[in-house]
Amino acid sequence: MSNKNAASKPSIIERNVPSASRLITHDSRRRATAEPSADRFTTAVFFPGLGSRTAYRDVGVNSIQSDFDSVQRVYDEAADALDLGGASGLELTASNIPSDPVERQGFIGAALLVHNLAIHRDVDERAARAGDIRTLAYTGESFGVLAAAVASGSLSVHDGALLARAFTPLLLAASSQRAGGEFGRAIEKYLPQYASGTAPIAQPSHVIALKAQPEELADVVAHLTQRHGDAVEVHKRYSQYQVNVYVEASFISTFVRLLRGYPAVTVEELKAPTRFLAHSRRMIAAREALDRFIDAESIHFADPHTPVISNSGGSFLLAADQVRQAVLAMTDEVMDSQRTAELINELRPDLVTEVGLGGKSLQLLRDNAISSEVMGVANAKDAARVVRYAAAARQLKETGRELRGQDGGEPGPDVMSVLRKVTELAAREPVFDGYLRRAVCAMVREAERKTHHDASSAVRIFRETLQYTIAYRNQIRPRELVLNARLRRRLVGTREQRGQTYTELRVLSQKGTLRYRETVSDEDSEALVVHFERPRRPQLRQSTLAARRMLDSQPAAQRIRDAIVSHLLQQDADAYAPAGLEVVVAHTDAVDTIVHQAALFEMLKQHRPGLIGQSPVFLEGSDPLGWLIALVAGGAASPGDVVDLAAQILLDRVGGSTHSLVSELSAKLRDAEVPLLALRGTPVRARKDLQAETAAIFGHRNPRRTPRLVRLSASCTVVALAHANQLARLDTGGYPRRDLVVRRPEELQRPGLNPDLDATESRVLLTSSQERRIIASFARKRNLLNIRVSEHRGYWG
Repeated sequence: MSNKNAASKPSIIERNVPSASRLITHDSRRRATAEPSADRFTTAVFFPGLGSRTAYRDVGVNSIQSDFDSVQRVYDEAADALDLGGASGLELTASNIPSDPVERQGFIGAALLVHNLAIHRDVDERAARAGDIRTLAYTGESFGVLAAAVASGSLSVHDGALLARAFTPLLLAASSQRAGGEFGRAIEKYLPQYASGTAPIAQPSHVIALKAQPEELADVVAHLTQRHGDAVEVHKRYSQYQVNVYVEASFISTFVRLLRGYPAVTVEELKAPTRFLAHSRRMIAAREALDRFIDAESIHFADPHTPVISNSGGSFLLAADQVRQAVLAMTDEVMDSQRTAELINELRPDLVTEVGLGGKSLQLLRDNAISSEVMGVANAKDAARVVRYAAAARQLKETGRELRGQDGGEPGPDVMSVLRKVTELAAREPVFDGYLRRAVCAMVREAERKTHHDASSAVRIFRETLQYTIAYRNQIRPRELVLNARLRRRLVGTREQRGQTYTELRVLSQKGTLRYRETVSDEDSEALVVHFERPRRPQLRQSTLAARRMLDSQPAAQRIRDAIVSHLLQQDADAYAPAGLEVVVAHTDAVDTIVHQAALFEMLKQHRPGLIGQSPVFLEGSDPLGWLIALVAGGAASPGDVVDLAAQILLDRVGGSTHSLVSELSAKLRDAEVPLLALRGTPVRARKDLQAETAAIFGHRNPRRTPRLVRLSASCTVVALAHANQLARLDTGGYPRRDLVVRRPEELQRPGLNPDLDATESRVLLTSSQERRIIASFARKRNLLNIRVSEHRGYWG
């Protein structure tokens, strides 16, 4: 279907696909074998764009080192379409590359496409033979969408090669650059025609990345495009933290001056000024030209056998015309890589592969916090690795399913052999290690959600052996398995040894013998401390904006806000009459700060339960405002009861005038649900203790300048919510400590945005057990550390 009306381009039809199982269809065009099973290893395939072309120098037919005839046929079909006289004509060597600069770019695009399709064909052949891989979707970065269209079966290799060679020359015509020779004459009839001096690209543009937090980024992009849209144009939404823009060369000095007004925004020039402006709205004529080329060359689009993910802000493309419009969008529609990554995340594949060279797409995927593992597939060796991962994953899933059918007992030698196989592979292959860790953490979360014990003891032993072997890999020998691990404390020994925490491992050797090994790990913590503090004055606006956003999307924030409003409505109107604008602003800031940090704590409990369930949790306020927020988070105070006092803190009026407010608050305190850390560093949760500590904190001089004691006699993980200006003041008395900072709610909701938080949660889950959960529950009820319970009761943990 031709695009006859350029002024009203048909938009890509969007169809939301609710689950991966509905995404996969099979027809006679796909070499599929049996219907995919739940045990299959799932992938999403990502093809790189023309920005990776420098990595393809001297690439040719033999670069992949594939033995499959079908791979050779990819080259043969493309060479026939381009009339190159054989597959060797697609090699990116000096003798093959055209001398004409425009024709050269078209040739490079075609060769890049064909090489990537050949790599994909090798993966496809191996997957079809093994039967272990299920591809959920294809996508690509800009020009990579064309390869995705071919891989999905929507285009033939022949037609894809024709489109690839024509694409760049058609766009370069917009800046009056035309190919010469026979190739130039062949495509001249499709090129957009412009009157002399009216080509839409009259000058080169700088390609610039703007980087900032999402709010600041949105502000600067809106200002630039709304007020200077003729000179500044967005062409790529790279991630929530980065937008790429074209800036005309004549405007660059003004652009630099304007950016000085946005100190939170950093700028990076991505490449030298260029007239090749793909994804610019000025390329509408190039889109029309490409559309004419498709019709004239009888290029046929079919419904894809596997969905294609749009790279221009669309969704899953399931029909022929949708894919056609996505290919045309390579000319004049903004790349939306952020949305593409979000759609990949919705599919939750086991692995995302970049099929091609250069690795640029891998970085893009990581920058967009893809929750799956990502890897580059550049040749047959890489393709074999993917199939090897899939086979191991399938064997692991099948073994777990078989164990779930058992009534009880212990796993046999064959199960232990599977565990050795997968953990050995993970030790050698970082990509598979990442997949395995995520899979095991998912098993642990599922077990924690169950209120009853595992239906089969064999399943529990299988899972715990797997997780402990991964967690303590560096403390055991090859092919050994860790059956159990418990945290203990030395009660005897030298002065240095007494009180030391260590882990006792129960290890199964390859020969089947059991032994015990002790290990001390800096990765394991005995307690979780959640840190609250007063934001610095410049940070108050950030807290305000964050709180307002959370009210729109987070029920926890709305509940806290509602509690404050309800409290204010119950007050005497005359009694609550803040005098002056300064006081009104302080009250507003106080409410936003409380909502922001207290809601983050609720989200921590909701979205990262693994961190909460395995260790005792303590709340720490490093200053008077932090203490008030800790009282709210711990359930010892209602949010509305602390607002007036919090406002006085923000006004720097703590002193004699706040004594009555402190007394009023103390009278309303109740026992805390989560213990708070007193000034002396020990946990308190009883009402009378909290009252005494509240009075002491507000009577303490210079509370932000003295060390903040944490006296738990245990290693700690400290999680600072929203702000971390006061973390350096914490003093754990010589015990190991790990600090984490969570600044945005998305970091709690989406794995990948905060790698340190993800790694810590993963470690906790990998070392968790049913016994540890029992101990943690027992300890919380009695305000004890888990390790104290283990010392006296001998529980495994």
